[in-house]
Amino acid sequence: MADVGKNAALTQALLLTKQQQKRREHWVDRQAHDRFTKTCIATASNPWFGRTMMGVIVLNGFALMCLHADQPGWLDDTDYISGIIFQILYCGEVVILVTAMTPVVYWEDPWNRFDIFIVVAG
Repeated sequence: MADVGKNAALTQALLLTKQQQKRREHWVDRQAHDRFTKTCIATASNPWFGRTMMGVIVLNGFALMCLHADQPGWLDDTDYISGIIFQILYCGEVVILVTAMTPVVYWEDPWNRFDIFIVVAG
């Protein structure tokens, strides 16, 4: 019985992966009519875009770990400024991805919904 549940979960995971790959192929190959959209598609489809954003997330986590009680004023200022910079980067990521993918395709992916929820909540 456990094997049946495990196989069903694996089948669903594989199906989701195939659906996401099909969507990715769709938006990467779509024809854009304006320069901004073409630039967003080229940026979002570049493998370094995802890696760079992951690096930004790690750097943000590191910056948050440096905060502590009774910290000096310069660290408060650094936290405030870095928070604004990181929020701008995250908003830029969402704008690039929504423009590249189209809002419908962007919203279909559960990870993107989670991502935009975090950006809006931030």
